[in-house]
Amino acid sequence: MLWKTHSAFGTAAASFLSTDPVILALAGTLSVIPDMDKPFGHRGWFSHSFFAAGLFGLAGFIVSGASIFIGLLVFLAVSVHILLDFFTLSGVPVLFPFSSKDHGLRVSRSSDVLLNKAFLAVALAILAYNLSTAYDLPKLLSGLPVQLT
Repeated sequence: MLWKTHSAFGTAAASFLSTDPVILALAGTLSVIPDMDKPFGHRGWFSHSFFAAGLFGLAGFIVSGASIFIGLLVFLAVSVHILLDFFTLSGVPVLFPFSSKDHGLRVSRSSDVLLNKAFLAVALAILAYNLSTAYDLPKLLSGLPVQLT
């Protein structure tokens, strides 16, 4: 998938945990972390497995001063990235360390425009729904101060 698809889906997934704009922006940013491996051999176990997602989540927990929420947010953002790459032709080693084999549905190339747009549309729909249920949309659209419901 493209970075913007990963970012949008990470943001959408995080909107189930929080609708705070800072948290959503953080999740969108964190969800592209697995692709930082491109200079070292893309989609290896150290970036595209649930084991790696757990390690990233643990790192987030430690760096944040033992915040379970931040650890969970990092794990969720990285896991969503891995799940999206599960649809690509190359697959991902999701089951490492139990299996180093790449697994996936192998639907299309990661750069496929139609697949990326479909996932972007789903992510935006999820985000719109979660935000609309968290905020009073008529007030938000009218410019009046908004309170969480």
